[in-house]
Amino acid sequence: MVRLLSIYIVCLVIVSCSSRHSATVNDEAGAVFADSIDVQWTYIAGDDMMPSVTDFIAGDTCLYLLGNAGGQWVHIYDAKTGSEIGSRVDRLSQIGELKDASHLSVDCESGDFGIFNQGMRERSLFRYSRDFDAICVYCLDSMFIVNDMRLIAPDCIVALSLVWENGNATGRQAINIIDVTDGIKVIDTFDDSSASIPKGLMQNLYVSPSGKKIARITPSGGILETYEIIDDCIKRISANDYFPLKVSDDGIAMIDHKSRYGFGHAAVTDDYIYIAFSESHVEGDPVTKVGIWDWNGKPVKKINTDKSVRHMAVAPDGCKLYCISYAQGARYAINYIDLSGI
Repeated sequence: MVRLLSIYIVCLVIVSCSSRHSATVNDEAGAVFADSIDVQWTYIAGDDMMPSVTDFIAGDTCLYLLGNAGGQWVHIYDAKTGSEIGSRVDRLSQIGELKDASHLSVDCESGDFGIFNQGMRERSLFRYSRDFDAICVYCLDSMFIVNDMRLIAPDCIVALSLVWENGNATGRQAINIIDVTDGIKVIDTFDDSSASIPKGLMQNLYVSPSGKKIARITPSGGILETYEIIDDCIKRISANDYFPLKVSDDGIAMIDHKSRYGFGHAAVTDDYIYIAFSESHVEGDPVTKVGIWDWNGKPVKKINTDKSVRHMAVAPDGCKLYCISYAQGARYAINYIDLSGI
């Protein structure tokens, strides 16, 4: 039965958690990897009709591309052959209108998909079954302004919200774990007030398949923060700034032509975090490097590739890393790297 969950604040229950991990920001100019390897992407498929992708995840046998094309948002491809299987998720359904889909997530326990609608006026998370039947929509607009939302479990989502104090935006963003079993209840919030993390930058969340680990990545520059959910509490494991930006006196990041491009898209497993990155100072230069980190924030290996990576996804078994690549004047393509020998 389709449910529309309109969220109003009746009561807000926040369980405070103690003994959070403190983290030290690493101010090195770039990540230092213990190992480096050169690998070429293997082409799977590509065509001029492939939609402009905003996000991308991999299943056991299928790849799911998020992008608006033909009035539908999710486009499914065979992970082995690259053959197009079909398109799902109409822009308009019985649970609402999906106008500006930006992020795609999956709850591995139920197989449900989540699509974050990042509109200017309304930001919400649309939930669909493994067959893309509409289930419900979570809207938190009455609670706080949200920049990202992802599925974690059948009864839980994670949201990245702007932090306000005394009616003013602070530039900080908090991670919220939210129980959606019966209405909405905030279980825990992690609000980093550390002066070492620049304010005012876009951030993205990535959730491990187990739903127990969260990576927060700041693409402009290169900040990687890792978290673990223990007993419904968010505990930070690490925080490292690999491409530091200039910061104003009030802590706002300053980006100019001397800033490095830093991090791009990412993908995660329960063991590792994969991030496409560039050390170039020129916007638009190819993003050909992929870094591998463990969940303690330790750089493990750098992969130097031959294509510019727009989006990445990793297979559930961790054996293949997929990417959407695009060469200027050419078409989008799906490629993969075999991780079993890396």
